[in-house]
Amino acid sequence: MAYMMKTPLIMPEIDINPLDLPDGTKGLFVKSDGIYVLNDDGSVKKLGFEDHSIYKFRGNYTSGLYLPKNPEIGAVYNIIEKSYITLEASCAYFTGKFSDYFSFVYEDSDGNKNYEFSNGDVWENYRDYFIDTSGSGTYGETYVYNIDGTYAGGFPYAQATGSRFVNNLTGYEGNDTDIVSFFICPTYVSSGLTVISVNAGENVAWTGTTWDSFGGLVDLSAYPTKTELNNALKDYYNKNIVDNLLALKADKQTADGGFQAGAATTVGNTGATEGGAIGKNAKETNGGFAGGAGANASYGGVIGKRAAEKNGGGAAGLDTYANAGGAVGNGAVAGNGFSGGKGAKAAPIDESKGTYIDAVQLGTGTNEVPGSLQVYEFQLMDGNGKIPEERLPETATNSNWGGVVSSWAGLPSTPKLGMYCYVSADIISGVKYIGKVSDMFITETQTGGLYVSTFKFTPPDECINPNETTDTYIDIYDTNGIEVGSLVWNATMLPSFMDASVLGASSFDDTVTFYLGIYGENGYPSQIERFYSGDMIFWNGTKWCGVASADLAGEVSGKADKIKTNPHGGIYGYPLIVTDHLAGESPISLKVYGASDGVGDLVASGDYTGKYAIPITIRGKNLFSTKSIQNTSSTINGITWTINDDGSITANGTATANSHYNAVKQADAILFPAGDYSFSTTYEHYNQIQFKIITYVDGAATILTQTLGMDSPVFTLTDDTYLCFQCTIGSGKTLNNVTIYPRIEYGKVLTEYEPYGISAEKTVYTDTPLTEGESVEITDIVMPESAKLFISANTTAPPSGMELLYYQDMNKLVGEFASGAHPLMGKKILCLGDSIFGTKNTEVSEFFKSITKANVYNCALGGTRMAQHEEGWDNWSMYRFAYSIANNDWAIQENGLSHTNVPPFAEERLAFIKTLDFNDIDVITINHGTNDWSGSITLDNDSNPLDTTTYMGALRYSVETILTAHPHLKIVVLSPCWRYWKDSDGNFANDSNTRTNTLGEALVSYVSKGKEVAESYQLDWVDLYHIGFNKFTTSIYFPSTDTTHPNNTGRLAIAKKMSECIRV
Repeated sequence: MAYMMKTPLIMPEIDINPLDLPDGTKGLFVKSDGIYVLNDDGSVKKLGFEDHSIYKFRGNYTSGLYLPKNPEIGAVYNIIEKSYITLEASCAYFTGKFSDYFSFVYEDSDGNKNYEFSNGDVWENYRDYFIDTSGSGTYGETYVYNIDGTYAGGFPYAQATGSRFVNNLTGYEGNDTDIVSFFICPTYVSSGLTVISVNAGENVAWTGTTWDSFGGLVDLSAYPTKTELNNALKDYYNKNIVDNLLALKADKQTADGGFQAGAATTVGNTGATEGGAIGKNAKETNGGFAGGAGANASYGGVIGKRAAEKNGGGAAGLDTYANAGGAVGNGAVAGNGFSGGKGAKAAPIDESKGTYIDAVQLGTGTNEVPGSLQVYEFQLMDGNGKIPEERLPETATNSNWGGVVSSWAGLPSTPKLGMYCYVSADIISGVKYIGKVSDMFITETQTGGLYVSTFKFTPPDECINPNETTDTYIDIYDTNGIEVGSLVWNATMLPSFMDASVLGASSFDDTVTFYLGIYGENGYPSQIERFYSGDMIFWNGTKWCGVASADLAGEVSGKADKIKTNPHGGIYGYPLIVTDHLAGESPISLKVYGASDGVGDLVASGDYTGKYAIPITIRGKNLFSTKSIQNTSSTINGITWTINDDGSITANGTATANSHYNAVKQADAILFPAGDYSFSTTYEHYNQIQFKIITYVDGAATILTQTLGMDSPVFTLTDDTYLCFQCTIGSGKTLNNVTIYPRIEYGKVLTEYEPYGISAEKTVYTDTPLTEGESVEITDIVMPESAKLFISANTTAPPSGMELLYYQDMNKLVGEFASGAHPLMGKKILCLGDSIFGTKNTEVSEFFKSITKANVYNCALGGTRMAQHEEGWDNWSMYRFAYSIANNDWAIQENGLSHTNVPPFAEERLAFIKTLDFNDIDVITINHGTNDWSGSITLDNDSNPLDTTTYMGALRYSVETILTAHPHLKIVVLSPCWRYWKDSDGNFANDSNTRTNTLGEALVSYVSKGKEVAESYQLDWVDLYHIGFNKFTTSIYFPSTDTTHPNNTGRLAIAKKMSECIRV
């Protein structure tokens, strides 16, 4: 391969004898008489000019056609593009579509193709290639050669367009779009042209007769490296000579060890620094590094043309600048932060001084907010480190979500407008105190009244202004939450006084109830706010408010899908009912506690023989199961009974005799823990199929409850009990593929139907039965998706209890808001009345609670009246309850317990109502009238409007007595319900519109009079008389055996009407 050096190497003479070199030494050496080469075998050969041409690089040409016509021998040129060289003549090269240069005319009889030039303008530019052979000055001729040098033809210059030549043009196949390549030459070469092809980047050298082509890269693999040469000659060379060679290096070391390279570079303020500068006009001043034309560095480093930094920053790219931060990208500018990307800039503070704000900018754009992060034109973080709300996804992570709170102190300290929280336990903006005035305060009697000056107790920290250590005034509120004054705490001067009467005291021995306000971000509250477990609250800009609109509820809906709360515990009992769990998660902890009888059944065989098994089952809300049935279809007395995949049962055919179908047989009985249960079949064909819940005692069947379809009975198990289920179709009845959906649900209120399914099972084994005080923990069981989970242990002896620690699903906690949170949610409501409310079956109050999510307390008692009653019963009349509520004195009712006439459930409901603090109750509903009508109670006494022997008088007395003692209470009067009577044949006879008592009054008269009293006090009155109960709907709203008390469908209708009308 030819060897060519663009810059000849100056090789000083080395005065040694090459033959004395160590073995393995090789390379070129210069002596006074010439250049020697040392071969691998140690032989030496002198190189003369006759053995090696001296090549000289002379420059670059785009094409080989432009090479000089008379080059000197040894001239070397680099050819930039792939091209051709012709040796015989100076030719012009063309390549392109045939139609760009020629037109095909015809093919003659000899097979020659005739062409003509089609573009005279092209050839006019190459007139020099047409030779005037006639001497006339007007005619010339040029010659066409193919790319391989073969002659294609010639033609005259005059009238080039239309002139023809005859021969074959390589590449032309008869199409105008064919690509052809050819030369035109001013001289004719009969033997054809000699064409040399040169690839892009190759070098060519003129030998004197031709152009010699050789590669653009030089292969030096056969020659020694600098290191090899230095090592081989280390004992022979003259150090001064080597120093002279090294002095020719491009790098320039400064006195202090810096580095400097390039025209007009500057290193150091005084030239004494350790920094570096490379490039024309590059400059560094304090030990930094500047690389690039015009680059300027101080303590930091820059790379790029005109890149600069001022105070130790870093910049990379054309025209970049950084103060103490970093800038990367064409035109990027940074202060003390970072800018990355083309045109990424921090806004200037004083551009003339090179100061810019401290911020981060990514991508093209200018960040104008100090301390912030911006991507292009979008701010991702503000100057306070907060993510802008518009950057957040529409999920529960939205900044409007304030979380779950269980105390007032747990509320967000700096809420923003619209922030909302879920209340998991009652919270209040004050601390409640009850006690004698003299025990609570420093007292002083002054002219005109009784006064208190300061506290005898130490107020809690949350009620004290943290900005004041002495003479701190704390706001005081009455039982209605209204601010009544303030008293000083930790006084250093004479305190102010407050009149004790504002707390309801007439002496210092009186017991008073009051609140101290909790000091918050905005000081003390304007009034005491109270929210209850289950409330959803939001910040309106000045205070926390309860959610009371569907608009806000819609906003809340779905915000917390699948978001875990903090671990939720405190669930203890047996069985466990869970409605707010996070589906798909295992419990954090599920403990089963032992009992005196020992919990766990001995395993007789298998892997766990000798152990005690405790099977744990988590079921959905429908506890009815047909899974034990082996035959999915059975025909009994003409009726074919079919068990469907979803657990429903289909009956078809005509009964030839009574058809009894045991959906759950005695051998497959299901174990149900003690408690209240609701039962339904979701079957609307009245009086066609009878359904029974059966248990077996000593082998004998006992019917716990039964229904003919429409009603949904409630039954109570006092002990863990195995239950069976039976369907019966009477003889002669025909059913056409009627499907029933049996369900048993824990509790007194049935919710929407859900198919049965064993959701999760886990058996744990112990060495001995669990006794009292012992427990076993389960964590590896999954809580499935269901509206209500029922968790139990299927052991002979039930556990004394279970304890669950689990994650709640926030979407379930706030899910009811999707259709609008009910205004009564979380409110405390006491229901008083007769048996329409007071039945121990599925109560109206239970449905009302389910709809509103209010805390509803049912203390209604069957058989009671509004007005006076006969002895014994009278102790429980409404006007008696009103007195006891107002005076917190329940002696009348306690005395009534010893009478023979005692309403059902009176003792337990009295015990409960005595525990209530009526200062915390929001609403009392009163529902009396049907027993006043049947007892022929006089409607009114014109001379005594508070006559408690009359219906209207007793109602007026009750309203005034309660509101005098508790003016904050909202009293709602509920009308009596429509009722009817049957004749001896069981057919409709008459109703409460027409049937009269001994006074000649119909029940509907008591309805209108109750409304009249309610309106006279501006109270809410709810019409339960006109809600669709009539003689045509009795089969829907009443059981077949009762014409006074609605069934569950009727009770639900009453509850819905109440939920629509009652507001707080």
